Amino acid sequence: MDRVQQITSGDIYLEDLLLDRDFLFRVTNYQRHYVWTGKQVRQFLADGEFCWKQEKEGHPFTHFAGQISLRLKRRDRCLRSEMEIVDGQQRLTTFLLLTARAAQILGLEYGGEQEAEKLWRKYFVSSSKCGPDEERLILSVKDQSFWRQLTGRKERKELDPKTESHRQLYRAAEEIDAFLGRLAEENREQPAEEILTGYVEAVAASFRFIMLTTEQEGYAYALYQTVNDRGVPLTSGELLKARTIELLHDKKEMAEEAEKLWDHILEDSGSVTDKFLGWHYAAVTGRKLETAKGLTIHEQYEKGIFRCQGLRVLSEAEQETILTELRRLKIHVEQMRKLSQGILPEEAGGYASVLYEALIKWLKNTFCIPLYLKILDMEGKNRIRTLNRITPLLAKAFFIAKTMGAVHDTVISNTYLEIWKQIGRERADMDAIQECLERLVQREHAQKEFPEKIKDQVYVRGAGNGKAKFLLLMEELYCLRQVEGQKDEYGDDSVCLQLSKMSVEHILSEDTDPSEVSRAFYEGLHKLGNLTLAGGRLNSRMKNAPFEEKRVRYQRSPYYITREVGQLEHWKRENFEERQKKMTEDLQKAFALREQ
Repeated sequence: MDRVQQITSGDIYLEDLLLDRDFLFRVTNYQRHYVWTGKQVRQFLADGEFCWKQEKEGHPFTHFAGQISLRLKRRDRCLRSEMEIVDGQQRLTTFLLLTARAAQILGLEYGGEQEAEKLWRKYFVSSSKCGPDEERLILSVKDQSFWRQLTGRKERKELDPKTESHRQLYRAAEEIDAFLGRLAEENREQPAEEILTGYVEAVAASFRFIMLTTEQEGYAYALYQTVNDRGVPLTSGELLKARTIELLHDKKEMAEEAEKLWDHILEDSGSVTDKFLGWHYAAVTGRKLETAKGLTIHEQYEKGIFRCQGLRVLSEAEQETILTELRRLKIHVEQMRKLSQGILPEEAGGYASVLYEALIKWLKNTFCIPLYLKILDMEGKNRIRTLNRITPLLAKAFFIAKTMGAVHDTVISNTYLEIWKQIGRERADMDAIQECLERLVQREHAQKEFPEKIKDQVYVRGAGNGKAKFLLLMEELYCLRQVEGQKDEYGDDSVCLQLSKMSVEHILSEDTDPSEVSRAFYEGLHKLGNLTLAGGRLNSRMKNAPFEEKRVRYQRSPYYITREVGQLEHWKRENFEERQKKMTEDLQKAFALREQ
């Protein structure tokens, strides 16, 4: 028996694709959006310019423009084929954007309204005697409205790109405008309509594609996974989207829900989504994604999360598993968008939230995010209780091990995977977690050397100074806790500590002349005893002021450790040495992983 031909192939010029075949192109929601950067657009335009110049010289040139893959969705009453773009969206969109912008420039800048109308109708719309004109290209739901505004021929509007794909389309239009302007300027001996129309038509007549077509939906998804647009490989998220929808396509409601979930999941850039996928994978499986060798990210997800690796047909229960995991991924993505910005749920204790923000923003520790995802999956009140208890421990241990002790990232991430095992749905084993962190801070003699390191210079001129700010924050929290007599919680959450407005204030000014103070006093300039907290604007105003003037402002500071300095009559070497001693002793207690 003859096999049914599922996929047909052939080669075709862009002009024939648009005019002879008269295809209507549709971008489905499972497809990625427009992702070409200026580099790809400029290369596309440069290839077209070469073809245009060759044609002008009487030597027509065929430019191989890659592969285009299409699936026939339906035929309208005028027998026009509506084709789902599987691969080739970037090139087709760029050409039609080029056509639209050329028509705009002809009509609005050169008064060539007839030529603009002719160019527009030739390529941008499909006209038929049996029905109304049809737009040649319909983008995804999120992009179509912006696309119409961007390509409208009658006027140029002020546009407000709201998504990454909108911004990419807008940048592509700017590249095209600049290119066409240069082309007209460099060839002023020719009428503008000849240049712009001739260039567009040369691209259509010279660009040749290998075309694959199918009528089978499952084959369309498979094709999408195996091909990608020139210069911009599919991201792991885009491949996973195509793969999961392929496996759900025979269940319409499931596939539609999956598309909506993926639209939400993939709202961020590809690099951010890849980070989110890594954190989610670790939160769910307790293992890191292996990117150096073996399976790709999307293959590891197929195996470890969706459990569909190597399968083409799934049972309904297996399909439901994919949908359940997508729902969990969506929830985690929403949480990761906040966690990666240093934001804990509002129910978390005030100082736990402050320490978490410092952990992420000042200390740049994102290894811990999978742990927080697992904690946020806990049930009941234990979720918030665990957040409040574990956050100070993680912040202290990471600072000692990584910031002060230079323990390798792999050791830290492996420790976190051990901690992951101690967090269940209903409770976390805090004793076991403390033991894991105690082993971490003992690595590379980090804990042993910590007391001496905090006595040394901790501030570096011109640096971000997360180290100095974190030590001062811990001193502030320690002092508040002592004053308030708190034992179980980290202070009174009515005290507002805004990390974004905190800066390091030098009590003895950085601009002090070394000859005006003793050598020992000057050498303590960047040590803890000479540092305190202030707001950024106040810090800049007080920078070179004498201590007598500063102390008045210190007395009104929102920070306890700064108000303490404001109670002093003067700032001399003995004051510095006394404060240095007290702060280093306080911090050794503040950084203890167990209550003393």
